Amino acid sequence: MYKFLFKDSEEVFDPIARQKIAEKVYYHEKYWKPLSDFLGVGTQAGMEHMYLFGDGLYVLQENKEFDDEVQEILDTEFTELIYTPVLKTIEDMFGIGVNEVSYYKDLPLPGFHIYKGNEIGLTKLRPFHVDDNLRFYKPETDKNNIFSFAIPIILPECGACLDWLGDSSEYFIHNYELGVMSMWHGMVKHRIGAKPPTDEDRITLQGHVYVNEKDGILKVYF
Repeated sequence: MYKFLFKDSEEVFDPIARQKIAEKVYYHEKYWKPLSDFLGVGTQAGMEHMYLFGDGLYVLQENKEFDDEVQEILDTEFTELIYTPVLKTIEDMFGIGVNEVSYYKDLPLPGFHIYKGNEIGLTKLRPFHVDDNLRFYKPETDKNNIFSFAIPIILPECGACLDWLGDSSEYFIHNYELGVMSMWHGMVKHRIGAKPPTDEDRITLQGHVYVNEKDGILKVYF
């Protein structure tokens, strides 16, 4: 099994698929939850326009209550369109030695980050973080086997990027590509990258992968 720190896939969703996904996401706008619902006064400056469609463990943390209605919508309406190709892409990225790629049945499916315009470019208060929130739900897991991914569905004209710290004190900027899965090791510090303020929407599919090297089973969740 091939493990890596950062990797991009081939195109997962072509323009037609991205349009279908976006239409479904907008159709279910009433289920979007603003980030402030989870973080309250802790919401970072410039992130006031961020919404989640799904239940991200990183905002729920030790709160283990999922929105069953949203999970049902994602499962029934998005599986063929996004979740099946996502599993195949993850299998291809890790390569030989993968015996199974599947979703945790007791954890949320990968979901969406939606920005209805944003002012991220106006603030430097975007702390680096790691994605180790699986520990609240499955304490037996090893955080060093967690990977994170994002697939842009809609991007503003200025694009979107990730600041990735790597093994040095200087971070590098990775620009996302529409329909392409960017995956990185979840224990490497990273943060959302700054772009000029815009009133254009941005939608990305986000998720995580837990890699069990011993049996070659990869589990996917939000």
